[in-house]
Amino acid sequence: EVELAHRRQTPLTLVMTDIDWFRQVNTNYGHPAGDAALRHVAELLTAASRSTDLAIRYGGEELTLHLPDTGRDEGEAVAERFRSLLESTPAITRAGAIPLTVSAGVAALEPGETLDSLVARADAALYRAKNAGRNRVEVDEHQD
Repeated sequence: EVELAHRRQTPLTLVMTDIDWFRQVNTNYGHPAGDAALRHVAELLTAASRSTDLAIRYGGEELTLHLPDTGRDEGEAVAERFRSLLESTPAITRAGAIPLTVSAGVAALEPGETLDSLVARADAALYRAKNAGRNRVEVDEHQD
């Protein structure tokens, strides 16, 4: 997607998300409920995005959303839609309903930028969201 965006000179936005306090879900409800919660989050991430977007489990409780042909502002709107949807829709598991929230960082690809650099900027925005109290979306501060 990064190479395509550079070649076509089209926008690409990356949203990095982290399920807030996910370790407590596994501790309080058990790992099967945690697995069900992860599936729930992935389903909602897919529901909040378009068929051309790519949702990926990045690791643990982190998921990324690659938004081709999408600028920063639209990417922020998608991230906020997902955050709001998750906050209002608990995961229903055998252990009971589990309320979940997510922190997200958004960064738009810059001309000539590498995937590693884009990921680093989205990750930095994600950590700003977490440090600002979680359950929020932060946008990469280096962009206009």
